[in-house]
Amino acid sequence: MIAPLTGGLVPGGKAPSAAEARRFNGSVVLRWEYRAGSFLTVVWNQVRDAAATSDANVGGAIGRVLHDPATTVLAIKASLRL
Repeated sequence: MIAPLTGGLVPGGKAPSAAEARRFNGSVVLRWEYRAGSFLTVVWNQVRDAAATSDANVGGAIGRVLHDPATTVLAIKASLRL
């Protein structure tokens, strides 16, 4: 049982499990100007986000973030000046 105000242990109680929030944002932007005023832009973005029970191993958390579910976006924009 947890003490209500201090968050510490009450005699005979269990330690609270630690929570861990992991987030990784990665982006790559490529821009190519092939004529004056005309360009091609490619943007790749990936977000990995997870919440889990922590084992207090920071090195392990960094490795686990690469196995979390990802949301990936690829955007391509072209502009042609006539």
